[in-house]
Amino acid sequence: MDTSKKWSKGNKRISPVFLRWRPAEAWHIVRAHPWLMFLFINFALVIPLEYNISMIEPRGEPYDAGFVITKRIHNILELRPTLNHVLAAANTALVVFQIVYIAWAWVVEGRFRPVLASAFMFSSRGILGYSTQLPVPQEFLGSGVDFPVGHVSFFLFFSGHVGASIIATLDLRCVNRGGLVTTWLACAKRGSRPSLPVSQGFLIILI
Repeated sequence: MDTSKKWSKGNKRISPVFLRWRPAEAWHIVRAHPWLMFLFINFALVIPLEYNISMIEPRGEPYDAGFVITKRIHNILELRPTLNHVLAAANTALVVFQIVYIAWAWVVEGRFRPVLASAFMFSSRGILGYSTQLPVPQEFLGSGVDFPVGHVSFFLFFSGHVGASIIATLDLRCVNRGGLVTTWLACAKRGSRPSLPVSQGFLIILI
């Protein structure tokens, strides 16, 4: 039996796609879509790790690779409070720019999508943050100029800074403001606090 004519839709024969795959086509996909190949390789490596990794003990401290990688930076900021305040001020400037730009896009330019995306993102963040509450790191470094929390730590693990940065960056690209995108990403990477989770910081780099 010809398996390529096994399936049919109405009176039209449907040939399974995989029967037409050739080595040349596979190589073309590898060359044309390197990120797709990276994700496939990452998937193959992460799945065995995910199901074989030893979980944290019930009374153990939460593990976050972002905190481990930035431990040295944390120690530097702990010894240099002024530098910590400067970075906190940069973080605040980043937040203010996000708010002003997204509000400007709606009120002045009439584009509602960034506001809608922000409302959805922050609402979801609040729900998820309340639903999954992690212990606050005892080494938390606060600052009086850090908007909006100051010296008070908080339970929201999901970074609103990163979410708003992605929303603003995508909007800037949609309206062809390439120069502002470059400046924005530079500020976002420098203004983010060293305790930024790796998974969220990686999104800024990709954008």
